[in-house]
Amino acid sequence: MIKADESEVETNAPETLQDVSKKDTPRIYEQSEVDVSAFCSLNGRKLVDFYNKLFKYPLLDSKGEIIPVNGKGLVDLIIDDKGNVIDVVIVKGIQSEIDKEFIRVLKQLPPFKPGQVKGKNVYSKFRAPITVYCP
Repeated sequence: MIKADESEVETNAPETLQDVSKKDTPRIYEQSEVDVSAFCSLNGRKLVDFYNKLFKYPLLDSKGEIIPVNGKGLVDLIIDDKGNVIDVVIVKGIQSEIDKEFIRVLKQLPPFKPGQVKGKNVYSKFRAPITVYCP
């Protein structure tokens, strides 16, 4: 598992999971435990545009040319009861620098519709695939 240093990552969330955990964090529900899963306000083309705008491929050689790495991985986004992405955990990584870039970008996602249990907004995990393809 790779986790970016908090000083390296900008986020729209007001605090990190570590900050929240110091305040008796409510239970973080697994995606399978919620009645309504959290979901992103961006979908389809808007989500692709978001990634294309923010993701900066980190692997370059001394000439500034891309060092190609292709792969698929998984991340868990921790979504608070207000819909903010408060943490990103790499479940299955691709390459350490690429994983750090995914963490940086995913922490900037706009608020989600939070997960719900019995009609109440809750903290929950949202598992998502990550993919890198360099032709």
